[in-house]
Amino acid sequence: MKFADNEHRKFFEEMVQKTGTSGDNYRMALFYVLGLLPDTRRWINDIYDFKEKAIKFSALKKPWQTSGNIRVTRMAFNLYNGFEGKVGNRKIDDPAKYTPYWLFDTMNADYFLEAIKLLNGVYKFQTQTVSADNDSIKHQIQTLSADIESTKKEGRLSDTRTEPTL
Repeated sequence: MKFADNEHRKFFEEMVQKTGTSGDNYRMALFYVLGLLPDTRRWINDIYDFKEKAIKFSALKKPWQTSGNIRVTRMAFNLYNGFEGKVGNRKIDDPAKYTPYWLFDTMNADYFLEAIKLLNGVYKFQTQTVSADNDSIKHQIQTLSADIESTKKEGRLSDTRTEPTL
């Protein structure tokens, strides 16, 4: 799994530890995508309710949202629970903005694909209780990264899925 920078990796590790979600691919994908940009990291409490363990749709209307931030937030929400701009019959956001055409028109598209792989179990994380420090998560991610690299070199993935060929 690749990260945009050290802050992205650190945010992801901290969120997985804080929420105890090392076995929850949906939340891991959410935090992976939200960790891409400084603003979405900074405003995480506007985006995610840690007490309720839920996304906050109100984040879509916050004044700090830029075109890049909103795209990252929308992608994260969509990966988390399939959100497409509506809750029931109530329209919260423009559903057209959740299509691949719109979401992937960004320099972050490669990272969005990484999040989809994470969501779909291409990357395996051990499910265990994480200790109070980051060493356990860092070790898991380092081990995972090494496993991914070895499977790439061997031309196989860690499960039965195959990479698409273009």
